[in-house]
Amino acid sequence: MNKEASSLDKRSFFYFIFVAHLDYRASFQEQLSNNTGERYILLLCFSSSLILFLSNLPSQIASRLGVITLEPLSGYIASLLFVSVFFTPLILYFLSVVLHLVLRLFGGEGTFYQVRLGFFWSIIVSAPIIVILGIFQGYTIGSVYHYFYDILSDLIMAWILSNIVSIAEKFKSVYPMFVVISFLVLLGNYSYSI
Repeated sequence: MNKEASSLDKRSFFYFIFVAHLDYRASFQEQLSNNTGERYILLLCFSSSLILFLSNLPSQIASRLGVITLEPLSGYIASLLFVSVFFTPLILYFLSVVLHLVLRLFGGEGTFYQVRLGFFWSIIVSAPIIVILGIFQGYTIGSVYHYFYDILSDLIMAWILSNIVSIAEKFKSVYPMFVVISFLVLLGNYSYSI
């Protein structure tokens, strides 16, 4: 049995996700102390890509069903999965680099490893909420509720991200980062809807 596997108790990965909602900061500290290694970061990155794919899938299917096209739905879903498996991890790694560099400008003291772990762990912790809200988005496509669920899921993810990454960067308060991320989310949703 390897050292990494023996350092964790018998609790499951899902247990850690649901317990993280009780205290985001403590969950990140636990992840940081238990899981050191690039393999674990890569597992979190690919899991994050899969979560983002699953949360977006209901909306993609619902919007696709309203369009007459010769391409079968299964081919469309397969192409989305291909992008999620091969390109989304690269984009997520790039976003974690940009996030780390920007937060460095504002006094962040975390390492690149800590920020990547915090970034990917925050997406994993957000998974139950964003997948459920993604299902609601699929059922409400074309209505005002779709935009409401979209903004709500983005704000919840921004709150979890700012909580976890603020610990990774050793910030004292989570609120400035949450305000900035929320502003960017709302600006992105507003410009997307225009």
